[in-house]
Amino acid sequence: MSFFKDLGNKITNAAQDASKKTAELIEISKINSSINTEKAAIIETQKVIGAKIYELYAAGEQLPEILNEDLASIADRNQTILNLENKIAEIKAEAERYKAEAEAERARAEAEAERAKAEKLRAEQEAAAQAAGGRACTNCGALLEEGMKFCGQCGTRND
Repeated sequence: MSFFKDLGNKITNAAQDASKKTAELIEISKINSSINTEKAAIIETQKVIGAKIYELYAAGEQLPEILNEDLASIADRNQTILNLENKIAEIKAEAERYKAEAEAERARAEAEAERAKAEKLRAEQEAAAQAAGGRACTNCGALLEEGMKFCGQCGTRND
């Protein structure tokens, strides 16, 4: 009987120890989380301080010599960013010019095709009119009936 009593006590003690250790771990995790929150706040504050110092540098204020190299590096990087952004703008502008030129060329080609199509139709109509022994419109080539002074298709005067 004492064996079971000892076993029960050991189990109870082990459970209590595990519970205490779990509570300790939870408390340590909470404290570590608070520490990390504070560290993140410090980093953000350092960023704000750095931005303010850089603003002073950019405004020409005298700052401690120890900062000059880092501040000059930031200025150089800002210039590099500006140059890269300008390159992007140039590439986009060139692409827009190319697109506009291609569109204009396409429109010219379409207009030329339409003109050629109209010219072919006029020539066919004129040939048909001549084959029929009549006259053809000087503008569109449509067959003109005897005595017509204006084309019935396009309205052009034909004397």
